[in-house]
Amino acid sequence: MENLRNTANNEKYEDTEDVVIKLPVNATFADLFKEIEDLDDETKEQLYLEEELMDNFGEEIALAFAEFEFETDIAAKTVVLDFFAQAGYSKEDVGIYLPIKFK
Repeated sequence: MENLRNTANNEKYEDTEDVVIKLPVNATFADLFKEIEDLDDETKEQLYLEEELMDNFGEEIALAFAEFEFETDIAAKTVVLDFFAQAGYSKEDVGIYLPIKFK
């Protein structure tokens, strides 16, 4: 969790008008990637998901996250919030530092 930038200058997704993907709390990585796939190209360019993963969660989490794109069977079974919880991050951490909100 030391990678999380928790400063007053940090732009948090809960306070901005940036592109945000909305998912149910039990959404899998397959659900997340489907939502991303359904975005138009211009919106995808404004998502900045990979950059935020690296900046706020570190390389290890970012690489593990990216592997789900290629491991479709595992992606369909892995709940996004469970993945982050296993790494020590909360739903709030994900919502603050990534362009993902959970309903």
